[in-house]
Amino acid sequence: MANFEHDGLKHYWGLGINSKNSELHTAMGLCMLPKVKELIQYRKELSELYNQFLLGYSLTRPITGPETSYNYAYYPVLFSDEKTLASVILALNEQHIFP
Repeated sequence: MANFEHDGLKHYWGLGINSKNSELHTAMGLCMLPKVKELIQYRKELSELYNQFLLGYSLTRPITGPETSYNYAYYPVLFSDEKTLASVILALNEQHIFP
């Protein structure tokens, strides 16, 4: 909100971000642009593997609507309580996985 979605210095009317890229980041992004569909398909396949591997566990996943164009950048799960969340994070950390 530092630079966008505001009128003057103190009146913010919405959420905004300052998302400027360096020349290097821009060049990398342009190089990856032709591969976006392929990368999203690969992520989708990985997400489906997670779904299969985690079938026996009582995990809840957020539901995306038909209008959603999901890019599979994350694999979000919902826990029933904070205690379960904390124990899962601890177990993952012990395996050098840092969610």
